Amino acid sequence: MADTGKETAFPEGTAVVFGGSGGLGADICRLLAENGVDVAFTYNRNQEAAGIIAGVVEAAGAKCHFASVNIEDPAAVAAYMDDVYAAMGDVHTVIFAAGAALELKALRDITPEKFAQTIDTDVNGFFNIAHASLPRLRERGSGSIIALLTTAIKRNLEHDGLSAIPKAGVQQLVQMLAREEGPANVRINAVAPGAIDAGIVLSDFAADPLAMSVIEACMDQTPMGRMGKPEDIAEAVVFLASDRAAYISGQTLHVDGGFSA
Repeated sequence: MADTGKETAFPEGTAVVFGGSGGLGADICRLLAENGVDVAFTYNRNQEAAGIIAGVVEAAGAKCHFASVNIEDPAAVAAYMDDVYAAMGDVHTVIFAAGAALELKALRDITPEKFAQTIDTDVNGFFNIAHASLPRLRERGSGSIIALLTTAIKRNLEHDGLSAIPKAGVQQLVQMLAREEGPANVRINAVAPGAIDAGIVLSDFAADPLAMSVIEACMDQTPMGRMGKPEDIAEAVVFLASDRAAYISGQTLHVDGGFSA
């Protein structure tokens, strides 16, 4: 654990962030490091972005380990966890912040191949991560797994099915695992973001009128009337990873400005 000179609410060991190079994952890595937690994270293709995030983690005084990992491959996920334990020592938290590229369109316009690939990345990917993480968390007698979902699992909008449907499957895994792993003192929780300004609106969706209409409809129904920030999600995840959440398990925290109320 990094020596920040601050009192910490985290056990000794490392937090592993699958999908740490994304807009939300990067802020989670940063905030963990600022709280004195060593961080291991994975990325998909953008090695340059991963290197920048590693620099941020190390600048905060934390140790860092990162690699490109295909979470759809259970052997690759298990091998990365082995690498983390060999390089960083004990792990107390595993975070699922990865996901398939999002398409906002009617389900009838989603190809079967895209639907299957999204299920594989989200549902099977999370299962692979939990499957590779649980034996050692159980062995140490404590720990937590946290999944990023979407607020659409509770209140969805038309054309957002490719987000809501797979993440609903992940939520069921979270709840089942929480019941099964509670006796081993392993907590399983989730954070469900609403519309978050992580650059996606300006990059992926700005030229797509249908996608922008979905985002605008979400904003129209969000009582706080604004998008969230990546740090809003990071704060929720880091709280759930900390000892302050020691009696919280099986829960989904919606960070959505009131959209799901």
